[in-house]
Amino acid sequence: MLENVTIESTRAHIDGGIVYANGTKADMQTQSTNNYVTAQSTVQYVEYIKITIKMNEDKNFTGLESLKNGAGVYLKNGMLIVDNMTISMANAMKDGGFIYSDGHVEISISNSTFKGLTADRGGFMFSNDSEGLPALSRQLFLKFTTLNFLQGLTATTAGGGFYLNNSNMDLLINTPINVYDAKTTVGHGGVFYVERVKSIDFK
Repeated sequence: MLENVTIESTRAHIDGGIVYANGTKADMQTQSTNNYVTAQSTVQYVEYIKITIKMNEDKNFTGLESLKNGAGVYLKNGMLIVDNMTISMANAMKDGGFIYSDGHVEISISNSTFKGLTADRGGFMFSNDSEGLPALSRQLFLKFTTLNFLQGLTATTAGGGFYLNNSNMDLLINTPINVYDAKTTVGHGGVFYVERVKSIDFK
């Protein structure tokens, strides 16, 4: 868990400007006040790595960079909870301006603001299933709750906000979400680029 931490000007030479997390057998929480956090395992996953990012004070993450994927978080086979966050000025040279997810993931975002995020694909998030994993009995989702703001999202090739390429994922937006100035510079999908997804549900 990262709670009440200010993180500025981070850079990953490959993936995950703040956190790189790869699936594991055990449920796991990462705690740190440093500017760079890594949680990684080589065993086959049954359960998930669990990452919680929560702010109870006026804290934020700013100036995040990845030279490949996920300027904020690179998550493979795991769970991410983001609550009461302000995240600004994040850039991934390849995919996922804030989040790059792969495989079986559960992502919940509430009461947060994201602004000035850029990537080649998926200005806010890139979702992938590189291994073609079979569906699990549990629901895999990207869920927005409470009020969230996405502002100034840019992708070069596709998906100014979201690039979705995971046939097991449900996108659930059951609360107001405000998206301002999301765009691609040369490609398709100003907010959403959907290649594969199980369902998209706006309520």
